[in-house]
Amino acid sequence: MSKAWDIIGRKRETKKPTAAVKKRTQYNCVFWLFVVLVFLGSMFFFGKLSESNFTIAPVKTTTPQSSPDLTNSVLLINIVNGSGRFEETDKVTKAVKTAGFEVTKTETSINSYDTTIVYYKSGLSPQANQIAAQLSVYKPKVQQFSQSSSYDIAVIIGSK
Repeated sequence: MSKAWDIIGRKRETKKPTAAVKKRTQYNCVFWLFVVLVFLGSMFFFGKLSESNFTIAPVKTTTPQSSPDLTNSVLLINIVNGSGRFEETDKVTKAVKTAGFEVTKTETSINSYDTTIVYYKSGLSPQANQIAAQLSVYKPKVQQFSQSSSYDIAVIIGSK
């Protein structure tokens, strides 16, 4: 016949941890706390880097160039690909250069856009319309910037 303590099990005697075991446990806790803090810190740091826009504004050049219209060569033009198709950046850049403009910067957007839009600063409507005419395949809209921009003209490439 079995007794209750045979089924439940007898209470085992526990040994008190030695000083070396306690110290090792403390070091393990400190080590893992350090690892977690470094991980969280790097996530915060790199997350902030990807959100911020570290761009250096290009300097306008006034050196005469061989292009017929000097004002077109000194405009700061940014092309942002929001179509999701990488080859569109090259196509639009070539079209803008064909219109007589120099492209200052090209970049790929994190967001996707449906419509192609040519934004321009006040007083640059004729140049924006000239670029839009060259991009007629994309059926672009032409709009004045609603906020200040370091670029004179920005072309946002949409997917349609």
